[in-house]
Amino acid sequence: MENQQAKDIVFKEFTWLIQDFSKNKTKKQRSKSFEAGGCKWRILVNPSGKGVEYLSLFLKVANSLPSFGWTRYVYFKLSLINQIDNEKSITKETQQKFNAGHRSWGASILLLNDFYNTTKGYLVNDSCIIEAQVSVSDVAFQIQDNSTKITNHTQEEQAKTEEFTEQLEDQQSIYSSDGTPSFKSSDDYTWNQTIQTESEKQDILGATDETPSPKSSRYEPTAPPLYPCVDESPVEIPLTPLNDLIDYKSLKPEEVGFVLLLEDVCSRYPSLIESQKKRSPEFIHWAFIALGQVLYFLETTKAKNMDESASNYLQGLWEEVQLFGFDLTWLEPHVHYALGMKDYLGRAEKVRKLKEEVVALENEMKKLRVSLAITEVDLNIERRHLREEEKEFEEKDVDAVLGCGIF
Repeated sequence: MENQQAKDIVFKEFTWLIQDFSKNKTKKQRSKSFEAGGCKWRILVNPSGKGVEYLSLFLKVANSLPSFGWTRYVYFKLSLINQIDNEKSITKETQQKFNAGHRSWGASILLLNDFYNTTKGYLVNDSCIIEAQVSVSDVAFQIQDNSTKITNHTQEEQAKTEEFTEQLEDQQSIYSSDGTPSFKSSDDYTWNQTIQTESEKQDILGATDETPSPKSSRYEPTAPPLYPCVDESPVEIPLTPLNDLIDYKSLKPEEVGFVLLLEDVCSRYPSLIESQKKRSPEFIHWAFIALGQVLYFLETTKAKNMDESASNYLQGLWEEVQLFGFDLTWLEPHVHYALGMKDYLGRAEKVRKLKEEVVALENEMKKLRVSLAITEVDLNIERRHLREEEKEFEEKDVDAVLGCGIF
């Protein structure tokens, strides 16, 4: 199969806006994944380069490798956008071979002092913009030789570059994504650093009849020579399916309901399967059935049904599954929560009764307040009537004799 010609390269573009960059300036940041060539990729930004104070960019395979022996040739460009002057945007491009041993490639881009200098235009309002152009192929790309862009060094500049490269290799060799030394020659998948101008972009992709010949320009590096970089993120290991360890056909009818739960937790916690691989088939079967019983109980039992009998049953299941050597630190809080429901239900019942008593007394108080209010109204009415009757009323001694006026 012939190598893919440069003019046939079709790039998948992805733009990543990183806001509040300084809040995580000591940590490697990862973009969301994007698809190119049927594979998932992501960009990584390291705010402290390999042993030097440079901002570094990486392109990394984002998901588990599809199959053993998977290999892809990737021609890609990583750009740090200058938000003040787009012509000063920094683009680095290369062709690299990605596989299980080389899952990510990256390089230093810019001195951190220049990056954090807001007048330079790379970090504005604590935000930066990174663009990726990715093209994926099963065969190597036949890229036009762009060495003219970097051959205009003076002998002194070339000597400094070679000296820096030798020091860098002495300190850390050349590392692939799995952390093992990978001693590649300087002309093997050479990185090129360019300034993003239209003429240079056309030069990379090949000139057309309408494209004027680009002017030669002096190459002035803003970062040391590029090199494959280490990605310290965990290597994703293909998961072993649960049905490789357990014969589903041998399960009893009441055990079949455990399968979906077990497959779900095993995908989340691969150590469950890894811890049992060296066991006998019978041991593995018992282990996962015991785990399935705990999961099934937790997923099907309502909290209100956790009486003393249910608590004792779950306690027995929990003690049994712990004997099989699983790492169950993720499950332990859920089991303890369920076992604590019995005491909770007891207290909840007391609280419920007290609430009922309080509500009854409050209702009685409301009735009494209503009755009191009515009584107060009646009292005020009678007082008003009394005042009206007392007008021009003179009290007399009703115990005195009426008399007839003789004496």
